[in-house]
Formats: sequence, structure tokens, C-alpha cells
Amino acid sequence: MQVNYVAGTTLAHSKPTKLEELQQVREKYVCDWILDVDNVRRDEVLQDLGLM
Repeated sequence: MQVNYVAGTTLAHSKPTKLEELQQVREKYVCDWILDVDNVRRDEVLQDLGLM
């Protein structure tokens, strides 16, 4: 088990749950899709996110 210290408090963390793992996969998939040079909506999405 990993223990993190935040602002003087202790937070214990166990292994990520399946839902957390799935969320990480989703986030990576979306990032990869947005940044894909062949994505015809890339500029539009980046602009909508305020990154352009």
C-alpha cells in the first residue's frame, strides 16, 4: 500500500480500481484522438477546449 502526505494529513491509497483504470484508458484514448494529425476536427476541438 502506498501512503501519500498532503498538507499534513495522511491519505492511504490502494491499487487503482477497475473504474479508475478504465477512466485512465478513456482519457488516453481521447487525448490520442484529439492530437492525431489525421483528426479533421482537431483544431475545432482544441479551440473549444481553449487550447488554441
